[in-house]
Amino acid sequence: MRILTFMITVFLSINAYANDKELIVGAWEMVKFEVQNEQKTWEELVIEDTTLIGSIVFTKSGIMHVQMVSSDRMNEEINANGEIENGYSAYFGEYNIDTATKTVTYNRYGHLVDKYKDVVVNRHYDVGETHLHIYNSPGARMIWKRVE
Repeated sequence: MRILTFMITVFLSINAYANDKELIVGAWEMVKFEVQNEQKTWEELVIEDTTLIGSIVFTKSGIMHVQMVSSDRMNEEINANGEIENGYSAYFGEYNIDTATKTVTYNRYGHLVDKYKDVVVNRHYDVGETHLHIYNSPGARMIWKRVE
């Protein structure tokens, strides 16, 4: 009985990881950007006088594109990020999912900021039916919800 239970658990785990490739396909709307505080609790990063909005799309054929914009396009804190120009960031390319390590790799073909095009970027992810978390670093993540 223990062997059967173990085999079922392994099958369900493998199936869940394989399902990540199907789950990530679609259009996603940015909900918020979070950082971990000193207690390792996630909290929303709030930038005064601005709202971040964004869209990310993953196609079944392996193409992705993302666009993000700040409602305050001249916000110095936003524009200090090298990948953002005038409160706006956008790039596109191919993506690959590694379900074993829960990473998504972007092979960027184009980027609004020229020095970031033709760059390969790895991000950790967590995906479900209605949520997508993309970890920009261990202590920072973007929360996305599926667009229906």
